[in-house]
Amino acid sequence: PDPATLMDMVMQFDALRKVNFKQSQKLQNGTVQFIYTTEDEVRGAVAIPERVTLLVPVFEGMEPDRIPVRLKYRIDEARLTFSFEIHDKQQVERTAFERCEHALGAAHPIPQMRVA
Repeated sequence: PDPATLMDMVMQFDALRKVNFKQSQKLQNGTVQFIYTTEDEVRGAVAIPERVTLLVPVFEGMEPDRIPVRLKYRIDEARLTFSFEIHDKQQVERTAFERCEHALGAAHPIPQMRVA
């Protein structure tokens, strides 16, 4: 999606983590152990795409590349965070490195020597 649509999705996203405590048990060392389950629930009418394409340079100083990523979210201690997961990170780096090699070769051609 375009940046405005993605920003709109993020601003309208609503997620809830439910924690259900099942039982508590006093241990021999004097501590109490709680047994619980967690459940994440996405609410509202916001649809988050599973995959997006980022336009960013892989290496500093290079032109931006289109990098397809998976958009993931996590709820941790009542905080919502988003992250991106690159599907084939090694291939993205390899392609960007080859572009660096070509740019360097074009900027500084290696003179060819003739052997008589």
